[in-house]
Amino acid sequence: MKYEFDRIVIGGGAAGLFAAGWAAKSGLRVLVLEKRERPARKILVTGKGRCNVTNHCSPQEFIAAVRRNPRFLMSAIYAMTPQDTMACFEELGVALKTERGNRVFPVSDRAMDIADALVRFARQGGVQIKQATVSELIQRDDAVVGVKTEAGEEFFAPLTILATGGKSYPGTGSDGSGYALAAAVGHTIIPPRPSLVPIICENTDKQFTTLMGLSLRNVTLNLIQKKNGKVIYSELGEMLFTHFGISGPLALTASSYMDVPTDYRITIDCKPGLTPEQLDARMLRDFEGSPNRAFGNALEALLPHSLIPVVVAKSGIPAERRVNQLTREERQKLGALIKAFPLTPQALRPIEEAVITAGGVSVKEIDPRTMRSKLVKGLAFAGGTPCAAVSPLEALAKAHEAFPGVVCAVMDARRGQYYNALFQNGERLCSDRAIDTDALLAELGSGPVLVCGDGAALLCERARRENLRLAPESSREQNALSVALCGYRRWSLGYAVTPDALSPVYLRKPQAEREREERMNKGENKE
Repeated sequence: MKYEFDRIVIGGGAAGLFAAGWAAKSGLRVLVLEKRERPARKILVTGKGRCNVTNHCSPQEFIAAVRRNPRFLMSAIYAMTPQDTMACFEELGVALKTERGNRVFPVSDRAMDIADALVRFARQGGVQIKQATVSELIQRDDAVVGVKTEAGEEFFAPLTILATGGKSYPGTGSDGSGYALAAAVGHTIIPPRPSLVPIICENTDKQFTTLMGLSLRNVTLNLIQKKNGKVIYSELGEMLFTHFGISGPLALTASSYMDVPTDYRITIDCKPGLTPEQLDARMLRDFEGSPNRAFGNALEALLPHSLIPVVVAKSGIPAERRVNQLTREERQKLGALIKAFPLTPQALRPIEEAVITAGGVSVKEIDPRTMRSKLVKGLAFAGGTPCAAVSPLEALAKAHEAFPGVVCAVMDARRGQYYNALFQNGERLCSDRAIDTDALLAELGSGPVLVCGDGAALLCERARRENLRLAPESSREQNALSVALCGYRRWSLGYAVTPDALSPVYLRKPQAEREREERMNKGENKE
């Protein structure tokens, strides 16, 4: 069949535009189908309108922070590290900054700049962006070959990338419609549920009416399993009290650890920088200044105003008690409450309010190296690891770029020939080829030559020429670093392609084919 495009991307969000942009950069014809009039709308609500682009950390640190199925992301993160992501956006004209917690934001604090950069990245490569809602994946011979829209239009490509997102923030277009498309071609859908979402807490004594709107900074939230008292999450940061419970960065992250919210309890350390002993000493100093002051009015230097009546009520100490009448045991009880202010989770807010969605297409059915479906050909999920073809001969020579002369990379091809290429100062002098000993020696001349590869020792032995120097045994053959450096160079120059675009290069015809040609030349072919 005739394909109109090389890639069709369903969904014009961050993942879809990024995948489309990289595919187009590899020279592919790409179509993005986005149901909303404007692509990348969800980006505008991320990071409170600022967009936390990535985290400035190593791939290992990034993966360690992933809550579920971190191993699945290893290939993707190492193919496009946080540093690569930052470099990409800076090349697109977006200046970035790193804030507390290694969070990366645009210097402008405008999520719009990130959204515009992604659209620009895609369109620079010639990506077509069309407003349309995909209703069906077109299958032929157990392979996805295209899509059909609600308007009845059909578009065809050998690979379709599903990048529709989860069910959070449906007003931005992320309504979970991609799950039905994946399920229709046989994929298992794990029931979606909210993650990174505010937490509904038990509202004893209408405490959240008092606390609503209170923002706490530099506090520690501890998430504790009720059954065994184990702390499964503890982090310093910011949180917010609402009319239903808690929100803010600490609460959102804690929610991702909660399968059944009622199985957990939460404590807030309002003074994480003080030990219990230091906190007690601090209270004594505060109280000594006004010994006859009522307890309920003596905590203003220690706690936010709206939190004081709630803490006083929970302490069980009469508010009218004078501070010089407080016992040591009462101060310790108060200190323990400040160090572990209790909250009881009841439920999570609806998935529509979540930052991300947990569940969805089972990762067991997706190849983590390519993000392609394991069940059906022609379908991938918001990805495709970019690859760069590297010549083994080029990788051999890479380790010897500093040599002041010609580097001759040779591999024994048998039958009196060598797979060979020449390099100088890191640049190629010829293409990869298969030639015999005499032809190769004639090209090498009389200048200094460093010979490397598994055919190096054999060539030097046969030639017995003073200008040929055998590379040290430790760097004579290929190594992973040289291959990686060659691959990175090709990738940075825009030569990356998708895995399916790669194919082997044969420098010499297979023996069976050579023998067949010899027979034909001799008139012995009886076909």
